[in-house]
Amino acid sequence: MKRIISLLLIVVMLVSIVGCAKENTATTEAGTTAVQTTTAEALEKLEWAQGITDSEIVVANSAATSGAFAPVGVPFNAGIEAYFKKINDEGGIQGRNLIFKHVDDEFDPVKGKAALSSFVEDEKVFAIVGHFGTPVVAATIEDLKDYGIPAVYFATGIGQLYNDNATGNDRNIFPVQPIYRTEGKIMIARAAGDFGAKKIGVIYTNDDAGKDMLWGAEAMAKEVGVELVIQQVAAGATDVSSAVTTIKEANVDFIIGAAIQATIPTIIKELASQNVNKDVITTYVNVSPVIAQGVVNEIAGKFDVYGNG
Repeated sequence: MKRIISLLLIVVMLVSIVGCAKENTATTEAGTTAVQTTTAEALEKLEWAQGITDSEIVVANSAATSGAFAPVGVPFNAGIEAYFKKINDEGGIQGRNLIFKHVDDEFDPVKGKAALSSFVEDEKVFAIVGHFGTPVVAATIEDLKDYGIPAVYFATGIGQLYNDNATGNDRNIFPVQPIYRTEGKIMIARAAGDFGAKKIGVIYTNDDAGKDMLWGAEAMAKEVGVELVIQQVAAGATDVSSAVTTIKEANVDFIIGAAIQATIPTIIKELASQNVNKDVITTYVNVSPVIAQGVVNEIAGKFDVYGNG
C-alpha cells in the first residue's frame, strides 16, 4: 500500500514543483536572456489544478466496501487512509493536507460510473486514487481519459490498462498491478516450467478478468507447446460442477483458476469436492487470508493452491 500512495505523492509533488518553482525568463535590451526567480506576485497568478487549494489536496475513489468484495475493499481503503494520516500528521505536502473521499460502489459499474462523474464534475477532486475492481474500471477507463485527471493505482489488471505508447491524457493513467493477460502467460509458464505440466486445465470466468487471463494462457500455451483443456463459468457462479467434472475427466496435469475473488473459492471447493488431486495456480488478486482461510480445510491433503506473483 505504501507503494500505491507514494506514486500519488510523486504526482502531487511534481504538480506542486512545476507549478510553484517554474522559472520566468526575460530578454534584456542587450538581447541576452535573464533568469528570474519566481516572486510572490507571480505565485499569486498561478492557477492550481482542480482539487488543490492553499491548504488541501482532494482525492477520491469508489470501491466495494460492502458485499462479496468487502474483504478486499475495506482493508484497501484502510491502507490509503492510514498512510494519508501519516503524511498529514507530518505536515502534509508543502503544507497541504490530503483529503480522501470515498463512495461504496458495491462492485457495480453503474454506481462506479456515477461516483466518478460526481467526484470529478461536482466535487472537483484532483485525482482518483485506488480505482477499484474489474467491472468498474472497465466501465470508466475511457471517462477517466476524457477527464484527464490523474488516476493512480487500479485494483485490477484488465487489458485496457496496458498502453506502452501512451500520449495525451492517457499519460495520466498510472496502473501498478500486473495486467491479467500477462498473468495468464506467466501462469502457463510456471505450470510448464516449474511443474512440468504438458496438459493444463483452465477454468475461467466470462468477465474481463477471466477472458484476459485466458487470452494470455492461450498465447503462452502456443509458445511453449502445451495442451489446454478450457472450461468457462459465469463470474460469481455458485455451481461450477460441470466445468470441474470436465477438467477432472480430461486428466490434466495442472489447473489454472482464471477467476477473481468472488468465484475462485467456489472453483477450489468444487475441485476438492470431486477429489481432484492436481495443483492449482490463480491470480495474485486472490492471495488473501480471507480466501485462504475459506478453502484450506477443503483442500488439505488433496492439492496445493498457488498465487501468482
